[in-house]
Formats: sequence, C-alpha cells, structure tokens
Amino acid sequence: MGNLRDKNDRAIRAFIYATVKGVNAKLPIYISRDPESRDVATAPGLVDVKTVQGPESPPGSGNYFLTVLVRAKMSGTDQPDQPANTNHGFLNDLIDALHDVLHQSDNGQDYHATAKLISEAGNSLITDQSSGTDEVETARAARDADMADYSCLALLHTSLGGDHDPDADVNYIELITFQVNVIGSGGYWD
Repeated sequence: MGNLRDKNDRAIRAFIYATVKGVNAKLPIYISRDPESRDVATAPGLVDVKTVQGPESPPGSGNYFLTVLVRAKMSGTDQPDQPANTNHGFLNDLIDALHDVLHQSDNGQDYHATAKLISEAGNSLITDQSSGTDEVETARAARDADMADYSCLALLHTSLGGDHDPDADVNYIELITFQVNVIGSGGYWD
C-alpha cells in the first residue's frame, strides 16, 4: 500500500501540472515532502499540494478518505515593472483554472471523472520517466515506481478559502480543500 498521502500528493501534482503551467510556465508546484522553501518574495507565485490525515473508510477496506489542500500563494507586492494589482488578477486566473480542472464531471452529479483523471495522472508517473541519464531523473524514476499501486476512487469538494500569509501580510493565499477516497492498489478504473 505504501504511503498513500505521498502518492496522492504526487498524483494531484501530476494532474494539475498542465493547468498550472498553462497559466504561468514558471510557477512551481510543491508537494508536502519537497524540501524547498515556499517563499514568493521574488518568485512568480507557487502552488502547494498537501494531503493530510483521513480515516480508513469503510474500516478494514484499505480505502482512505483523505483531505487535500491545494494552496496558491502569490506576492501581493507589485514589482516595479508591473501595473497595480497585477498579482491579484494573476492569482484569480490561477484559482479559476485550478477550480475548473478539479471540478470535472461526466454526469453533472459528481466528480468521479476528476477522480479517474487523477488516478490516470498518478499512474502515468511510472511510464513518464526519462532514460534516467542523471542522478535526479534516476531518483525520480525510483520514487515514482510505486505509483502503479494507487487509485483515486472519488472526490468530494469541501471548501474554498483565502487570506493573507500570517508571516508576511503582503502575500495572498487562496485555498481549495477537498477530500479523496484513495486506495493503495492500481487498476480501479480499468
């Protein structure tokens, strides 16, 4: 089964990658275990994916209902070459795009279509490897080999929110919170 929280972080990042890069190709996407600082003072902003705790549901099944936080963070301070409130508009565009990609339905009633796409994005990490020609790619290939044992079964949106960064009140934060039902085996949607 492995660490479902880490697998889920990687699957969500893979799923939202094209959407985030479509808004700004330079925008980094972090997951819980990435060691880099989340400072946006000189960066174009960032997206942070964090899967937190959740119960096994139903008990004894190996399915876990985990809470996911997708946080977009952007400096509220305009750079000298920017018109006023540029980052505010940019953050709105980013959240709009993330909201849309995370709310896909094939029946107008639930988000099973999104859950299936998250599973596919996570499972594709085992096949989207480079030739492993350098240390970083070799380590990535080894780390993502466990993604064959991951399926996202369902997704339920719980809340939207936003605020300023308590450590730097000039940074804007927008938050999309949802729950996923995941299991440590692949092939659920096949």
